[in-house]
Amino acid sequence: MKRHFDSKAKKVFDAWINPELFGKWLFTMETTNKDAKNEPQVGGIWEIIDQRGGKDYRAIGEYIEIDRPNRIVFTFRMPQFSDTEDGITVVINPVENGCEMTFTQEIVVPHQEGWSDLEELHYNK
Repeated sequence: MKRHFDSKAKKVFDAWINPELFGKWLFTMETTNKDAKNEPQVGGIWEIIDQRGGKDYRAIGEYIEIDRPNRIVFTFRMPQFSDTEDGITVVINPVENGCEMTFTQEIVVPHQEGWSDLEELHYNK
């Protein structure tokens, strides 16, 4: 996903890691955000608890790389649904009149019985 911002790269980058800001919009909205914790350093963890329809949804992860103001790499997991862990990379590049952010999520799909048969059908056509 790509998005243009009419703000400098440093400001957009800081919105990603600022403990007071990130919980207002990452995976959540300010109105549904129940709790947010953030340790924006390599090896640091983040956690957001979002409440919707009376249920708590917990998202957690760990920072892998922080290169201000260009790049953030972190993991994303929702333990109430799965043990799988996705990788998220955010790249922010300055452009005329602001910056462009590229958001990439590498989704881990657990192996399920019968999928290899479907893959064979798809690739052998």
